[in-house]
Amino acid sequence: MKSQWITRIEWTVAALLSIAVLILLSVRATHAGGLWRDECGSVQLALMPDISDILKNFQHQTLPPLFPLMIRFYARLFGTSNASLQALRLLVGAALLGVAWFNSRMLEHRAPLTLLALFGLNSTFLFWGGYALLEVALILAFGLSVKLLLQPTGRGIIAAGLAGILSVQLLINNLVLVLAMYLSAALACLILRFYRLAGVFIGIALCCAVSDIVYLKVYAAADWAIVLKVPSTFQSIWNDFHTALGRPYSILPGTWYALFFATIVGACWQLVITLRRQSRQPVLLLFGILLSVLAPLAYFISVSLAGRLTHPRHFLPLVALLAATLDLLIAELASINWVRLARLGVAFAALLFVPAAVWPEMIKRQTNIDIVAQTLEQDAGRHDLIVVNPSSLGISFNWYYHGAAPWITIPPIQEHRIHRYDLVKSKMLEPDPLRDVRSAIRQTLESGNRVWIVGGARPPEENLPLSLPPAPDLEFGWSARAYSNVWSLQLGDFLKTHVELGNVVISPASDVSDTENVPLLVAQGWRD
Repeated sequence: MKSQWITRIEWTVAALLSIAVLILLSVRATHAGGLWRDECGSVQLALMPDISDILKNFQHQTLPPLFPLMIRFYARLFGTSNASLQALRLLVGAALLGVAWFNSRMLEHRAPLTLLALFGLNSTFLFWGGYALLEVALILAFGLSVKLLLQPTGRGIIAAGLAGILSVQLLINNLVLVLAMYLSAALACLILRFYRLAGVFIGIALCCAVSDIVYLKVYAAADWAIVLKVPSTFQSIWNDFHTALGRPYSILPGTWYALFFATIVGACWQLVITLRRQSRQPVLLLFGILLSVLAPLAYFISVSLAGRLTHPRHFLPLVALLAATLDLLIAELASINWVRLARLGVAFAALLFVPAAVWPEMIKRQTNIDIVAQTLEQDAGRHDLIVVNPSSLGISFNWYYHGAAPWITIPPIQEHRIHRYDLVKSKMLEPDPLRDVRSAIRQTLESGNRVWIVGGARPPEENLPLSLPPAPDLEFGWSARAYSNVWSLQLGDFLKTHVELGNVVISPASDVSDTENVPLLVAQGWRD
């Protein structure tokens, strides 16, 4: 097959991949429904009365101020309806596609087949599309770094540096990946004796690190973060990373691993062959190989040291960067005809089979808390009481509920616009943090009114404690999860003992994501 025909097919498949991604993002935006608690927290942080409030509270949402400030600007322009805010996932997804195509045009017009197939059709990216904003600048910084390796110019230095700084200003975790990227470029340049260019990349890396120092100090001073620390193992972290590689889980992660190792081996082999040649290929191959190793290693170490629960969406920046790196390396190897055809075949296979595999996830609701809130606005009386369990659900409930009935959380805290684990920590220090909740439930039921339970309550179980001493506990330490579980057990035991009649109003549904798929219960009648 002639090279020009292969090129046309490559660009055609890349265009079809882009169209497929846009269609899936559109379906996701129209089917996601309401915002879940983290999204509600980001929006409510962004809409605080003054910008100074954002600067004072950003650490509770674990995102630097630039992210909520951008949400604030968007909300001021387009409003805060579900449709408007869900449209943002489509816009940022389209922006990521735009960056992929910009990089391909900038780097000698190579179709971004691998990036679009591995990340564009990735079910984790498509489902959590609103988080794509955190990867857009990262992929742009990657492309500009490759361009700088090929053509070192003053303008290129500024562009690569600004993209890197923008990336770390959107997500603190991006700092690890950005540093790995620029240090990989610096190492490649040092090995090949491009000492000036190596110094440039080291300087860019230092600028990115300095730009984040103030945030690192704020996060380091957050003593409440101790309640989020959990024992983590390599296996638990790997499982979330494995899931982040996308559906179908029986095929796609294995495809990732096979492509990754085959590409690294091929790139090392090609590097040995071309190392003595006067060409651009050695530096790009060396950069890609180093980044493929250093980025996941650095990210896994940072996640392990952070000691917090992970979720597949937390690995999206790493997955995006690895996809871009593989795209670069495979394109460099595509001078070998069979490699070029294999790359095209993988991309075409992804186009044919992956959209159908991810479709069930695209039509799932993100949450049902908006449905629960609407039901309570219609059915809960002014003198009823709503109990939200656990308190983290209060963030999304606060965004959607505008009814007359008062509501409290388990444990009762005063701020529900954003995550406030500092307030939860304070409750963990109390000997009986649910005392006021029990009193409010009793008064409501004794007066003949109803108590509505958002999120349900755990029934007492054998071998599980019904109380914990003020933190830290000898066994569970400062674990907010352990204390939350015990509080839910206490609520369940109290309701079982004293409620005469209880009904399930809303059950968790199969078409709602497990992320926030909560039941709604109602309790009536008091018994001693």
